[in-house]
Amino acid sequence: MVKGRFQNFLSCLHVKDDMAANATKDRLWKLRPLVDHPNFNFVKLYDVKREQSIEESMVLFKDRSCLKQNCPMKPIKRGLKLWVRADSDGYISIFSVYQGKGTGTEGAHREDFGLGESVVIDLCQDILGRGHRVFFENFFYISASPVLSQEKIKLWDAEPSA
Repeated sequence: MVKGRFQNFLSCLHVKDDMAANATKDRLWKLRPLVDHPNFNFVKLYDVKREQSIEESMVLFKDRSCLKQNCPMKPIKRGLKLWVRADSDGYISIFSVYQGKGTGTEGAHREDFGLGESVVIDLCQDILGRGHRVFFENFFYISASPVLSQEKIKLWDAEPSA
């Protein structure tokens, strides 16, 4: 296929109706079906392992976007930031796109929890009550552990305190 023809097809691709604009602060409302569909299939088709890890991942992105993050200490310095729950083999079980501070789009975000805690609670929704062990970095340090421990999820800090 010729490059110009492919770009023409790509410009006509719409996955959400523009007339039904979402009034929330979701910056991904047009692409929400493309984000939710893989997450739905990951959960539906793959039986996750007992050990899970919550990670921050950067996807290289050089175009213009309000979602682009600048993380100078990371190997990928500019791009889209994803919150990822992966198993011990590295298979991504579920992910969400970070949309910036104050967007309020983290599903489980509550006023009494910070961003890291909300991310962990949001990403662990489908494994509640199944006895999984979740490993995470210091950024995700949880004061919400009573919420998850009552759901039979054990939390482990991957970086022990000095």
